[in-house]
Amino acid sequence: MSKLPTINIKGKEYVQVNERINEFWTNPKYEGLNFETVKTKDEFIDRIDYSTGETVKTRVVEFRCVVFNSDKTIKVTGTAEEYENASFINKSSFKENCETSAIGRALGNLGIGVETSVASAEEVSNAIANQTKKPAAPAKKPTLTKSDLAAVLKGTKENARKVLSEYLVSDEYKTQIINKFK
Repeated sequence: MSKLPTINIKGKEYVQVNERINEFWTNPKYEGLNFETVKTKDEFIDRIDYSTGETVKTRVVEFRCVVFNSDKTIKVTGTAEEYENASFINKSSFKENCETSAIGRALGNLGIGVETSVASAEEVSNAIANQTKKPAAPAKKPTLTKSDLAAVLKGTKENARKVLSEYLVSDEYKTQIINKFK
């Protein structure tokens, strides 16, 4: 494998996604392979704005990239998640940024541009840009137990909403509560 161009971020070398993509399409080693992306999440969530410490509603997307061969056998995957308004770039292009990151991660998992890290230069730059002084961590929420779940399922919709906001709830329990109080 040829050594791909890198950029230095805080003393460590990273390969940009465009370099990984170019290597994938031009290196005969990857002939017969292709990739496809799919958006796996696109929703609004409550998230802590670490610059203010406040909870804000924001949009989150997740993309998955699958690298496969001619008979559709999956070789590797890569996933990325991005928040709208999380960085200057994401204010206008968070979906595109997310899809590019998923491609970069999948190609990294395939072994392209991993001289020092699977993370791409774009991923690292974005992570650094989003690092700000974080407020003290909020008090840890209690975890909803199986017996708590049974009580919630016998209660009211209003009580269920309160529990969902005040407790750490597993995906399994959350699904049961949501289905019960649709």
